[in-house]
Amino acid sequence: MLYAVDFLNNTFQSLGLLILRVIVGIIFIANGWMMLTRWGIDGTTASFAGSGIPMAGFVALFSIAVELIGGILFILGFGTRLIGLAYLAVSLGAIYFVHWAKGIYVAEGGFEYVMLLGACGLLFALIGPGKFSIDHMIAKAFRKKKQNRAVENHVVDADPVAAYSA
Repeated sequence: MLYAVDFLNNTFQSLGLLILRVIVGIIFIANGWMMLTRWGIDGTTASFAGSGIPMAGFVALFSIAVELIGGILFILGFGTRLIGLAYLAVSLGAIYFVHWAKGIYVAEGGFEYVMLLGACGLLFALIGPGKFSIDHMIAKAFRKKKQNRAVENHVVDADPVAAYSA
C-alpha cells in the first residue's frame, strides 16, 4: 500500500511541476516575444543600457534567447535545470538593475513578480522538471541502458563456463 501512495504522490508532484513549468514557460515566452517584436533587439539593448546593465547588447540577446527558446524548452521539460539557472540569472539581473530601487510592489515597478519568476527558476534548477518531461525520459533511457549493461556483465561473470572460455 505504501508503494501506491508513493506512486500517487510522485505522480501528483510531477503533475504540479508540469503545470508550473507550462505557466512559467508561457510567461517567459511572452516576455521574450515582447522584447523581440515590440522593442526589437536595438530597443531592448537601449533599454538595458539605459538601466545601467553592462554589456547591454549581449545581455539583451541572452535574455531574449533564454526567454523565447528557453521558454519553449522549459515547457517541454528539456534542459530544465540549466534553463532554471538561466531564468534565475535573468531575474536577479532585472531585480538588481531595474526593480530593486522601486521597492517590492509590482504596481510601483517593484521586484515581487520578477523575484517569483527567479524563485521558480531556482526551484527547477534544484529539483528538476518531474517525470512528465523530456529530461525524465532521457534519464530513464540512460538508467535502463546502464542497468542492462550491468545485468549483462553480471551474467557473464556469474557463468563459470563463459568466464572460462573468455
